[in-house]
Amino acid sequence: NLYYVHMVEAMQRRAKELGYTLMMFNTFREIHQETRIMQVCSQFPISGIFFLYPPENSMLLQQVGWSKPIIRIYDKDVQNDTDILELDGFRIGRIIAEHLIELGHERIALISSTFATSQVTRIRRLEGLRAVYQEHGYDPAQSVLACSPEQELQDVKVIPEGYELGYLIAKRLIERNENVTAFVAINDMIAIGVMDAVIDAGKRIPQDYSICGCDNTSVSKYRGISLTSAESYARQTGREAVDILVRKIEGGNRLSQLEDSPDGITRVEYFPKLIIRRSTGPRQK
Repeated sequence: NLYYVHMVEAMQRRAKELGYTLMMFNTFREIHQETRIMQVCSQFPISGIFFLYPPENSMLLQQVGWSKPIIRIYDKDVQNDTDILELDGFRIGRIIAEHLIELGHERIALISSTFATSQVTRIRRLEGLRAVYQEHGYDPAQSVLACSPEQELQDVKVIPEGYELGYLIAKRLIERNENVTAFVAINDMIAIGVMDAVIDAGKRIPQDYSICGCDNTSVSKYRGISLTSAESYARQTGREAVDILVRKIEGGNRLSQLEDSPDGITRVEYFPKLIIRRSTGPRQK
């Protein structure tokens, strides 16, 4: 997902500017990988840590005895009592739904990788989409289809990701003549796969199908793609997260020695906005 690529790149640049080195570890959202990586980190003089998603093992930090500053960057629906830069998947779903309803799209499909309960942002985007459709008098479950590999690719042994996932699920929906007029993808790479599936089926964008992505990554701006997408400010969030962590690292010991030093947490949230491009248009009657 290019959202994370853009964010981590911005974090690394800002860390370098402030005299720090940022190391990145991919846990693949697996508990054993989380534990192994945290055990490695605890053996080195690391000053602080970022989590870009809710850990699968909620007791992980206690188990490794981690006592350094932590910044979390994930959906605001997650219960949290530490420093956090919050994303709002529900709001993203809402602004996309409002745009598509305004264009006359009464039945749409959300294409995503798994909707497992730990993947809060994906679920919240679905809830945001359905909430707006319900407010406009539509049946939310019938008007916003939740299309994931569990439902659509049960016969596929190795589940694809990104572009291939979007392409394959959209291809199947089109082939069975699912009565939808717009696709929403959980990220931009999946959306581009959907776009190619529509084109390969001999259909037009946006005349036959409107397509919307999430995260407004660099590829969505390309003239040949021109993808409507929700801006989540990955780069700005990444830089701000580094600034907050460095302030915690460099000010922690000094502030703790002051009797009147405040105790609390930092919460930052950037409101998403929809960047409308050529991939969405009015529903054809």
